[in-house]
Amino acid sequence: MSRNIIEFGIWKGVPIKWLVLSEDEHKMFLVTESDIFDNCFNPNTQCGNKWSESEICTKLNSEFYDTAFSETEKGRIIASTLSDTDDDTIEKKVFLLSKAEAKKLLTTEERSLYFDWWLRNVPPNNTSCAFCVDSDGNFSWNYVRYVYGIRPAIYLSKPN
Repeated sequence: MSRNIIEFGIWKGVPIKWLVLSEDEHKMFLVTESDIFDNCFNPNTQCGNKWSESEICTKLNSEFYDTAFSETEKGRIIASTLSDTDDDTIEKKVFLLSKAEAKKLLTTEERSLYFDWWLRNVPPNNTSCAFCVDSDGNFSWNYVRYVYGIRPAIYLSKPN
């Protein structure tokens, strides 16, 4: 499958390349083509594995968002309501893909990146692990304290 790639934002002096996962007349759903940095989900298992309270959620929506995008670009990023757990939802501008999104919208080849990378949801009945994608593009889970690749995702409004 040949997928459209766009450049939007700059991270550490390099334009960020995004895969267009889906689009309609008003917006595009994007994920970075590769990881743009490595990070743990949370620094230790005592911090838990809830996405909305994770270190990576905070980092993506503060340091990354504030640094990677100009004010004009920030104006095009759409806040998204995401499922945090079975009962919770959270609104964020930058997020990690869920396991379901990664499975539905990325081919195995697009998921295979020579490294593991984090997803935002967690295995059932587990408070110390989160789902990830391994280097072969398969789904797995591991302890939140491990450092894996980060592939941010955003909804972006189309220019007028």
